[in-house]
Amino acid sequence: MFNERFNPTPVIIEWFDINATDGGWHSEEDIKKHEPAKCIDLCFIYSESDDRVITYSSYNLHDDGAVEYGFITAIPTGCIRKITKL
Repeated sequence: MFNERFNPTPVIIEWFDINATDGGWHSEEDIKKHEPAKCIDLCFIYSESDDRVITYSSYNLHDDGAVEYGFITAIPTGCIRKITKL
């Protein structure tokens, strides 16, 4: 790492997301097979609470010790299947 004081642990988060159709016509068989999207994020956890986990996928360390974060995602806790620390 570039900064010993800022050393985040990477994680893999497996989670479910909404999977909507394109609005066209669909059969009952299509509806019965329709499932949420199964997502996998390789990221860092910024914070966790009862209702969400906020992650970021990149960061910028400044010489003065400030940190900027990129690719922020808020994942509802109920959508998370598994978190694995790397």
